[in-house]
Amino acid sequence: MPDRPAAQTRSVLITGASSGLGRALAIGLAAQAHASQVPLRLWLTGRNGARLSETAARSTELGANVATAAIEITDAAMVRNWILACDETATLDMVIANAGRSAGTGDGPESAAQVATLVETNIGGTVNTVLPAAERMRSHRRGHIVIVSSLAARLPFPSTPAYSATKAFVRSWGLALRPDLARNGVGLTIVSPGYIATPMTAGNHFPMPFLLTAEQAATCILRRLDHGRAEIAFPLGAVMALRILSLLPVGLFGRLMSRGPRKHALMTER
Repeated sequence: MPDRPAAQTRSVLITGASSGLGRALAIGLAAQAHASQVPLRLWLTGRNGARLSETAARSTELGANVATAAIEITDAAMVRNWILACDETATLDMVIANAGRSAGTGDGPESAAQVATLVETNIGGTVNTVLPAAERMRSHRRGHIVIVSSLAARLPFPSTPAYSATKAFVRSWGLALRPDLARNGVGLTIVSPGYIATPMTAGNHFPMPFLLTAEQAATCILRRLDHGRAEIAFPLGAVMALRILSLLPVGLFGRLMSRGPRKHALMTER
């Protein structure tokens, strides 16, 4: 019998891979590839170089071919050049726009600087990642874009005004892009998780219902990505709770939520 052809290498790019969900997704993808014996090329970037190296090392141990880049996700030209270079080297099968920051009102209203940072990172960084990725994937007529949003995008939480708004933007924007991309053979999925135990939630000194580890969240996402879903929202308990809260009048919802604990203001990444 003729020899079976070698499995084609899968090429995946992840932003925000130095910690939290991005790190767990990179390692989870490497573990999947190892189990299925499908070669994996990972392109990773993140703010913390040392932790990014740790993610790369663990993924490499699992057999992935990993390349890292220390780039600023808010620099549109830098991000675009990096994505195009990655695609030129190994055609991208999937791009996960995960990089983001989280912050709340703390002891007072959000500062203009904090709002600007969240807008530039969560919206600007996502746009900077998705547009060049979509351009290349359209030309290949294949590929899959994943945008990480949040369940916070579904309701206007008083303790996280800018964060909720930026996540609402990327969710709505991504879903609106989806039909046009599909006509060009490109898939797009929004990921809307609840609370995940990451450095971004480490400063939340209040109960976080249905809290998942980053590894649990990554497993949930990776298990569902191949089904072509428009959105992956989880955990179920948090999704159902938000659906019930969404039935309340906006004014009543705001008054109820304003009585709860406040999320910390923007902190320096640990």
